[in-house]
Amino acid sequence: MLLILASASVAAPSTAVSVAFRVVGIGFLCLSGANQVFGRTKFVSDKKMKAASVRSWLSLVVGAHLAFLLLAAAFHGQWVEFILYGFGLTLLAIAVIVTSVAVPREIVTVSVLFSLGFVVIASFAYGLTTPEVAVAGIRLRGLTANANTLGFYAFLLGSLALIVVRHSVLKFTLLFFAGAVLLWTSSRASILAFAIVVLFVVLSRLSTTVVLAVLGATGAAAVAALMSPNTLSILDGVFRGDESRALSLTGAINAFRSSPLVGIGLANEEFEIASSPLRALAYAGIGGLLAVSVMWGAFIWHARTAGIQAVGFTAAAVVHSCFEGWLLSPISPLLLIFILAWWVIVRPVPGLSSKSSNQRQASYANPRKMIPWDRARPRLAIAAWP
Repeated sequence: MLLILASASVAAPSTAVSVAFRVVGIGFLCLSGANQVFGRTKFVSDKKMKAASVRSWLSLVVGAHLAFLLLAAAFHGQWVEFILYGFGLTLLAIAVIVTSVAVPREIVTVSVLFSLGFVVIASFAYGLTTPEVAVAGIRLRGLTANANTLGFYAFLLGSLALIVVRHSVLKFTLLFFAGAVLLWTSSRASILAFAIVVLFVVLSRLSTTVVLAVLGATGAAAVAALMSPNTLSILDGVFRGDESRALSLTGAINAFRSSPLVGIGLANEEFEIASSPLRALAYAGIGGLLAVSVMWGAFIWHARTAGIQAVGFTAAAVVHSCFEGWLLSPISPLLLIFILAWWVIVRPVPGLSSKSSNQRQASYANPRKMIPWDRARPRLAIAAWP
Protein backbone atom coordinates (compact mmCIF):
# COMPACT_ATOMS: atom_id res chain seq x y z
CA MET A 1 0.00 0.00 0.00
CA LEU A 2 2.92 2.32 0.64
CA LEU A 3 4.15 1.68 -2.90
CA ILE A 4 0.69 2.49 -4.26
CA LEU A 5 0.58 5.76 -2.34
CA ALA A 6 4.19 6.50 -3.33
CA SER A 7 3.13 6.40 -6.99
CA ALA A 8 1.49 9.81 -6.46
CA SER A 9 4.30 11.33 -4.40
CA VAL A 10 7.66 13.02 -4.81
CA ALA A 11 9.20 9.53 -4.87
CA ALA A 12 7.82 9.05 -8.41
CA PRO A 13 9.51 11.69 -10.58
CA SER A 14 8.07 10.37 -13.87
CA THR A 15 4.97 8.65 -15.21
CA ALA A 16 6.89 5.43 -15.86
CA VAL A 17 8.12 5.25 -12.24
CA SER A 18 4.63 6.06 -10.97
CA VAL A 19 3.07 3.25 -13.01
CA ALA A 20 5.82 0.84 -11.90
CA PHE A 21 5.20 1.65 -8.22
CA ARG A 22 1.48 1.07 -8.67
CA VAL A 23 1.81 -2.21 -10.53
CA VAL A 24 4.36 -3.59 -8.04
CA GLY A 25 2.23 -2.48 -5.10
CA ILE A 26 -0.88 -4.16 -6.50
CA GLY A 27 1.23 -7.24 -7.23
CA PHE A 28 2.24 -7.43 -3.57
CA LEU A 29 -1.41 -7.10 -2.54
CA CYS A 30 -2.29 -10.04 -4.78
CA LEU A 31 0.64 -12.11 -3.47
CA SER A 32 -0.43 -11.46 0.11
CA GLY A 33 -3.90 -12.72 -0.74
CA ALA A 34 -2.50 -15.82 -2.40
CA ASN A 35 -0.36 -16.48 0.66
CA GLN A 36 -3.43 -16.42 2.89
CA VAL A 37 -5.36 -18.74 0.58
CA PHE A 38 -2.63 -21.35 0.20
CA GLY A 39 -0.69 -20.86 3.40
CA ARG A 40 -3.07 -19.94 6.21
CA THR A 41 -6.51 -21.29 5.38
CA LYS A 42 -7.87 -20.68 8.88
CA PHE A 43 -8.07 -16.99 8.02
CA VAL A 44 -10.27 -17.51 4.95
CA SER A 45 -12.97 -19.84 6.24
CA ASP A 46 -15.46 -17.03 5.64
CA LYS A 47 -14.21 -16.22 2.13
CA LYS A 48 -17.51 -17.24 0.50
CA MET A 49 -19.40 -14.69 2.57
CA LYS A 50 -16.79 -12.03 1.79
CA ALA A 51 -16.88 -12.85 -1.94
CA ALA A 52 -20.67 -12.56 -2.03
CA SER A 53 -20.51 -9.25 -0.18
CA VAL A 54 -17.85 -7.85 -2.52
CA ARG A 55 -19.70 -9.03 -5.60
CA SER A 56 -22.87 -7.22 -4.51
CA TRP A 57 -21.29 -3.77 -4.93
CA LEU A 58 -18.01 -4.16 -6.84
CA SER A 59 -19.74 -5.50 -9.95
CA LEU A 60 -21.90 -2.36 -10.08
CA VAL A 61 -18.93 -0.04 -9.50
CA VAL A 62 -16.74 -1.71 -12.14
CA GLY A 63 -19.62 -2.08 -14.60
CA ALA A 64 -20.63 1.57 -14.28
CA HIS A 65 -17.00 2.65 -14.61
CA LEU A 66 -16.59 0.54 -17.75
CA ALA A 67 -19.77 2.04 -19.23
CA PHE A 68 -18.36 5.50 -18.58
CA LEU A 69 -15.09 4.60 -20.32
CA LEU A 70 -16.95 3.19 -23.32
CA LEU A 71 -18.92 6.42 -23.72
CA ALA A 72 -16.09 8.83 -22.87
CA ALA A 73 -13.21 7.14 -24.72
CA ALA A 74 -14.10 4.26 -27.03
CA PHE A 75 -17.12 6.01 -28.54
CA HIS A 76 -14.92 9.02 -29.38
CA GLY A 77 -12.16 6.90 -30.91
CA GLN A 78 -9.74 7.41 -27.99
CA TRP A 79 -8.61 3.78 -27.98
CA VAL A 80 -5.25 4.36 -26.31
CA GLU A 81 -6.95 6.08 -23.39
CA PHE A 82 -9.62 3.39 -23.25
CA ILE A 83 -7.00 0.61 -23.08
CA LEU A 84 -4.94 2.47 -20.46
CA TYR A 85 -7.91 3.23 -18.22
CA GLY A 86 -9.33 -0.26 -18.82
CA PHE A 87 -6.05 -1.80 -17.68
CA GLY A 88 -6.11 0.37 -14.58
CA LEU A 89 -9.70 -0.65 -13.87
CA THR A 90 -8.76 -4.33 -14.21
CA LEU A 91 -5.85 -3.97 -11.77
CA LEU A 92 -8.11 -2.09 -9.39
CA ALA A 93 -10.75 -4.83 -9.45
CA ILE A 94 -8.18 -7.60 -8.94
CA ALA A 95 -6.53 -5.79 -6.02
CA VAL A 96 -9.87 -5.12 -4.32
CA ILE A 97 -11.14 -8.68 -4.79
CA VAL A 98 -7.97 -10.36 -3.56
CA THR A 99 -7.50 -8.00 -0.63
CA SER A 100 -11.15 -8.04 0.44
CA VAL A 101 -11.73 -11.78 0.15
CA ALA A 102 -8.42 -13.42 1.03
CA VAL A 103 -6.54 -11.09 3.37
CA PRO A 104 -7.65 -11.07 7.04
CA ARG A 105 -9.44 -7.97 8.27
CA GLU A 106 -6.74 -7.27 10.87
CA ILE A 107 -4.00 -7.13 8.23
CA VAL A 108 -6.03 -4.88 5.91
CA THR A 109 -6.92 -2.55 8.78
CA VAL A 110 -3.35 -2.22 10.02
CA SER A 111 -1.99 -1.80 6.47
CA VAL A 112 -4.42 0.97 5.53
CA LEU A 113 -3.91 2.83 8.80
CA PHE A 114 -0.13 2.48 8.66
CA SER A 115 0.21 3.59 5.03
CA LEU A 116 -2.11 6.59 5.39
CA GLY A 117 -0.64 7.48 8.77
CA PHE A 118 2.91 7.32 7.44
CA VAL A 119 2.17 9.62 4.50
CA VAL A 120 0.20 12.13 6.56
CA ILE A 121 2.59 12.30 9.53
CA ALA A 122 5.72 12.28 7.34
CA SER A 123 4.22 15.07 5.20
CA PHE A 124 3.51 17.11 8.35
CA ALA A 125 7.11 16.66 9.51
CA TYR A 126 8.39 17.44 6.01
CA GLY A 127 6.41 20.67 6.02
CA LEU A 128 7.94 21.71 9.34
CA THR A 129 11.53 20.87 8.40
CA THR A 130 11.59 21.78 4.70
CA PRO A 131 8.76 24.27 4.08
CA GLU A 132 10.39 25.69 0.95
CA VAL A 133 9.76 22.35 -0.77
CA ALA A 134 6.82 20.82 1.08
CA VAL A 135 4.65 23.94 1.20
CA ALA A 136 3.24 25.53 -1.97
CA GLY A 137 2.27 29.08 -1.06
CA ILE A 138 0.57 28.55 2.29
CA ARG A 139 -0.75 25.04 1.51
CA LEU A 140 1.03 21.89 2.64
CA ARG A 141 1.56 19.27 -0.03
CA GLY A 142 4.20 17.30 1.87
CA LEU A 143 5.24 14.09 0.14
CA THR A 144 2.33 14.13 -2.31
CA ALA A 145 1.95 15.77 -5.69
CA ASN A 146 -0.46 18.46 -4.48
CA ALA A 147 -2.26 19.70 -1.38
CA ASN A 148 -5.67 18.29 -2.35
CA THR A 149 -4.27 14.75 -2.57
CA LEU A 150 -2.71 15.06 0.88
CA GLY A 151 -5.97 16.50 2.20
CA PHE A 152 -7.84 13.47 0.84
CA TYR A 153 -5.45 11.12 2.64
CA ALA A 154 -5.91 13.11 5.87
CA PHE A 155 -9.70 12.84 5.49
CA LEU A 156 -9.45 9.06 5.13
CA LEU A 157 -7.05 8.77 8.07
CA GLY A 158 -9.18 10.94 10.34
CA SER A 159 -12.33 9.01 9.43
CA LEU A 160 -10.68 5.67 10.16
CA ALA A 161 -9.36 7.00 13.46
CA LEU A 162 -12.85 8.04 14.51
CA ILE A 163 -14.70 4.93 13.37
CA VAL A 164 -12.20 2.05 13.52
CA VAL A 165 -9.45 2.81 16.05
CA ARG A 166 -10.30 1.85 19.64
CA HIS A 167 -7.06 2.62 21.49
CA SER A 168 -7.47 6.12 22.95
CA VAL A 169 -3.87 7.33 22.61
CA LEU A 170 -3.56 6.10 19.04
CA LYS A 171 -6.97 7.53 18.14
CA PHE A 172 -6.18 11.02 19.39
CA THR A 173 -2.68 10.94 17.90
CA LEU A 174 -4.02 10.10 14.45
CA LEU A 175 -6.83 12.64 14.81
CA PHE A 176 -4.34 15.34 15.79
CA PHE A 177 -2.17 14.83 12.70
CA ALA A 178 -5.17 14.33 10.40
CA GLY A 179 -6.77 17.56 11.66
CA ALA A 180 -3.55 19.54 11.48
CA VAL A 181 -2.82 18.37 7.93
CA LEU A 182 -6.41 19.04 6.85
CA LEU A 183 -6.10 22.65 7.98
CA TRP A 184 -2.60 23.10 6.57
CA THR A 185 -3.54 21.72 3.15
CA SER A 186 -6.55 24.07 3.04
CA SER A 187 -8.40 21.35 1.15
CA ARG A 188 -11.96 22.57 1.58
CA ALA A 189 -13.53 19.46 0.06
CA SER A 190 -11.64 17.22 2.49
CA ILE A 191 -12.46 19.45 5.47
CA LEU A 192 -16.15 19.40 4.55
CA ALA A 193 -16.11 15.62 4.09
CA PHE A 194 -14.42 15.09 7.45
CA ALA A 195 -16.94 17.40 9.13
CA ILE A 196 -19.72 15.18 7.78
CA VAL A 197 -18.05 12.09 9.24
CA VAL A 198 -17.66 13.81 12.61
CA LEU A 199 -21.35 14.77 12.55
CA PHE A 200 -22.47 11.19 11.89
CA VAL A 201 -20.13 9.81 14.56
CA VAL A 202 -21.42 12.31 17.12
CA LEU A 203 -25.03 11.51 16.25
CA SER A 204 -24.41 7.77 16.54
CA ARG A 205 -22.73 8.15 19.93
CA LEU A 206 -24.69 11.11 21.21
CA SER A 207 -24.00 11.81 24.86
CA THR A 208 -23.34 14.81 27.06
CA THR A 209 -19.65 13.93 27.27
CA VAL A 210 -19.26 13.73 23.48
CA VAL A 211 -21.14 17.00 22.91
CA LEU A 212 -19.07 18.83 25.54
CA ALA A 213 -15.84 17.42 24.10
CA VAL A 214 -16.74 18.58 20.59
CA LEU A 215 -17.81 22.01 21.81
CA GLY A 216 -14.67 22.31 23.92
CA ALA A 217 -12.38 21.35 21.05
CA THR A 218 -14.18 23.77 18.73
CA GLY A 219 -13.89 26.58 21.26
CA ALA A 220 -10.20 25.89 21.85
CA ALA A 221 -9.54 25.91 18.10
CA ALA A 222 -11.40 29.22 17.74
CA VAL A 223 -9.39 30.83 20.56
CA ALA A 224 -6.12 29.56 19.10
CA ALA A 225 -7.08 30.91 15.68
CA LEU A 226 -7.79 34.36 17.13
CA MET A 227 -4.58 34.48 19.15
CA SER A 228 -2.10 33.01 16.65
CA PRO A 229 -1.18 34.90 13.46
CA ASN A 230 0.24 31.70 11.95
CA THR A 231 -3.05 29.89 12.46
CA LEU A 232 -4.91 32.75 10.81
CA SER A 233 -2.60 32.58 7.79
CA ILE A 234 -3.45 28.89 7.42
CA LEU A 235 -7.16 29.63 7.73
CA ASP A 236 -6.77 32.20 4.95
CA GLY A 237 -6.15 29.26 2.65
CA VAL A 238 -9.27 27.47 3.87
CA PHE A 239 -11.44 30.54 3.29
CA ARG A 240 -9.69 31.67 0.14
CA GLY A 241 -11.91 33.14 -2.55
CA ASP A 242 -10.48 31.63 -5.73
CA GLU A 243 -12.74 30.54 -8.60
CA SER A 244 -11.33 27.06 -9.30
CA ARG A 245 -14.67 25.29 -8.79
CA ALA A 246 -16.52 27.96 -10.76
CA LEU A 247 -14.27 27.23 -13.75
CA SER A 248 -15.07 23.51 -13.39
CA LEU A 249 -18.78 24.24 -13.48
CA THR A 250 -18.43 26.56 -16.46
CA GLY A 251 -16.32 24.04 -18.39
CA ALA A 252 -18.75 21.21 -17.65
CA ILE A 253 -21.79 23.23 -18.71
CA ASN A 254 -20.14 24.33 -21.95
CA ALA A 255 -19.11 20.76 -22.77
CA PHE A 256 -22.57 19.40 -21.97
CA ARG A 257 -24.26 21.99 -24.16
CA SER A 258 -22.03 21.08 -27.09
CA SER A 259 -22.76 17.34 -26.79
CA PRO A 260 -25.40 16.45 -24.18
CA LEU A 261 -25.87 12.77 -25.10
CA VAL A 262 -22.35 11.39 -25.47
CA GLY A 263 -20.10 14.19 -24.19
CA ILE A 264 -16.88 15.51 -25.70
CA GLY A 265 -14.52 12.63 -24.82
CA LEU A 266 -11.76 12.28 -22.25
CA ALA A 267 -9.78 15.41 -21.33
CA ASN A 268 -11.16 17.53 -24.19
CA GLU A 269 -12.64 20.21 -21.94
CA GLU A 270 -11.74 23.89 -22.16
CA PHE A 271 -11.01 24.14 -18.42
CA GLU A 272 -9.94 21.33 -16.12
CA ILE A 273 -13.01 19.89 -14.43
CA ALA A 274 -12.25 18.96 -10.81
CA SER A 275 -15.50 17.13 -10.04
CA SER A 276 -16.47 13.51 -10.69
CA PRO A 277 -20.13 14.10 -11.67
CA LEU A 278 -19.34 17.21 -13.71
CA ARG A 279 -16.42 15.45 -15.40
CA ALA A 280 -18.67 12.49 -16.23
CA LEU A 281 -21.31 14.82 -17.65
CA ALA A 282 -18.76 16.64 -19.80
CA TYR A 283 -16.86 13.56 -21.02
CA ALA A 284 -19.75 11.13 -21.53
CA GLY A 285 -22.94 13.16 -21.39
CA ILE A 286 -26.05 11.99 -19.58
CA GLY A 287 -24.82 8.39 -19.65
CA GLY A 288 -21.67 9.39 -17.77
CA LEU A 289 -23.68 11.12 -15.05
CA LEU A 290 -25.86 8.02 -14.77
CA ALA A 291 -22.72 5.87 -14.35
CA VAL A 292 -21.51 8.05 -11.46
CA SER A 293 -24.95 7.83 -9.84
CA VAL A 294 -24.80 4.02 -10.03
CA MET A 295 -21.37 4.03 -8.35
CA TRP A 296 -22.64 6.31 -5.59
CA GLY A 297 -25.70 4.15 -5.10
CA ALA A 298 -23.67 0.92 -4.92
CA PHE A 299 -21.41 2.30 -2.18
CA ILE A 300 -24.23 3.80 -0.11
CA TRP A 301 -26.56 0.81 -0.51
CA HIS A 302 -23.91 -1.59 0.77
CA ALA A 303 -22.77 0.77 3.55
CA ARG A 304 -26.26 0.77 5.07
CA THR A 305 -25.68 -2.80 6.28
CA ALA A 306 -22.80 -1.62 8.48
CA GLY A 307 -24.60 1.09 10.39
CA ILE A 308 -24.92 4.86 10.56
CA GLN A 309 -21.21 5.61 10.80
CA ALA A 310 -20.46 3.66 7.62
CA VAL A 311 -23.27 5.50 5.83
CA GLY A 312 -21.88 8.80 7.08
CA PHE A 313 -18.38 8.03 5.82
CA THR A 314 -19.76 6.95 2.44
CA ALA A 315 -21.93 10.07 2.17
CA ALA A 316 -18.87 12.19 3.01
CA ALA A 317 -16.91 10.49 0.22
CA VAL A 318 -19.78 11.15 -2.20
CA VAL A 319 -19.71 14.84 -1.27
CA HIS A 320 -15.93 14.91 -1.65
CA SER A 321 -16.16 13.37 -5.14
CA CYS A 322 -18.42 16.25 -6.16
CA PHE A 323 -15.38 18.52 -5.82
CA GLU A 324 -12.60 16.17 -6.95
CA GLY A 325 -12.29 13.73 -9.87
CA TRP A 326 -10.77 10.66 -8.14
CA LEU A 327 -13.95 8.57 -8.54
CA LEU A 328 -13.42 8.38 -12.32
CA SER A 329 -9.68 7.68 -12.31
CA PRO A 330 -8.90 3.97 -11.86
CA ILE A 331 -5.26 4.54 -12.79
CA SER A 332 -4.64 6.82 -9.79
CA PRO A 333 -4.08 5.49 -6.26
CA LEU A 334 -6.87 7.62 -4.80
CA LEU A 335 -9.79 5.41 -5.83
CA LEU A 336 -8.03 2.23 -4.69
CA ILE A 337 -7.03 3.56 -1.27
CA PHE A 338 -10.55 4.93 -0.78
CA ILE A 339 -12.14 1.56 -1.56
CA LEU A 340 -9.78 -0.25 0.80
CA ALA A 341 -10.41 2.27 3.59
CA TRP A 342 -14.16 2.07 2.92
CA TRP A 343 -14.02 -1.74 3.01
CA VAL A 344 -12.29 -1.67 6.40
CA ILE A 345 -15.34 0.21 7.72
CA VAL A 346 -18.19 -1.61 5.97
CA ARG A 347 -16.90 -5.18 5.44
CA PRO A 348 -19.03 -7.96 6.96
CA VAL A 349 -18.16 -9.61 10.25
CA PRO A 350 -18.03 -13.44 10.20
CA GLY A 351 -20.85 -14.98 12.23
CA LEU A 352 -22.75 -11.69 12.59
CA SER A 353 -25.73 -10.88 10.39
CA SER A 354 -26.39 -7.43 8.97
CA LYS A 355 -29.48 -7.18 11.22
CA SER A 356 -27.15 -7.05 14.21
CA SER A 357 -25.24 -3.98 13.01
CA ASN A 358 -26.93 -1.69 15.52
CA GLN A 359 -26.11 -4.13 18.34
CA ARG A 360 -22.52 -4.28 17.08
CA GLN A 361 -22.11 -0.50 17.09
CA ALA A 362 -23.66 -0.27 20.55
CA SER A 363 -21.15 -2.81 21.82
CA TYR A 364 -18.21 -0.74 20.56
CA ALA A 365 -19.64 2.37 22.15
CA ASN A 366 -19.83 0.44 25.45
CA PRO A 367 -17.02 -2.19 25.62
CA ARG A 368 -18.48 -3.64 28.82
CA LYS A 369 -21.47 -4.93 26.84
CA MET A 370 -19.66 -6.86 24.12
CA ILE A 371 -21.67 -9.28 22.04
CA PRO A 372 -20.87 -13.00 22.58
CA TRP A 373 -19.03 -13.39 19.24
CA ASP A 374 -16.81 -10.46 20.16
CA ARG A 375 -15.84 -12.07 23.47
CA ALA A 376 -15.14 -15.41 21.81
CA ARG A 377 -12.01 -14.33 19.96
CA PRO A 378 -8.99 -12.06 20.55
CA ARG A 379 -9.48 -8.49 19.45
CA LEU A 380 -7.05 -6.26 17.62
CA ALA A 381 -6.23 -3.28 19.79
CA ILE A 382 -6.71 -0.69 17.04
CA ALA A 383 -9.73 -2.13 15.26
CA ALA A 384 -13.25 -1.25 16.40
CA TRP A 385 -14.68 -3.99 14.18
CA PRO A 386 -12.64 -7.17 14.71
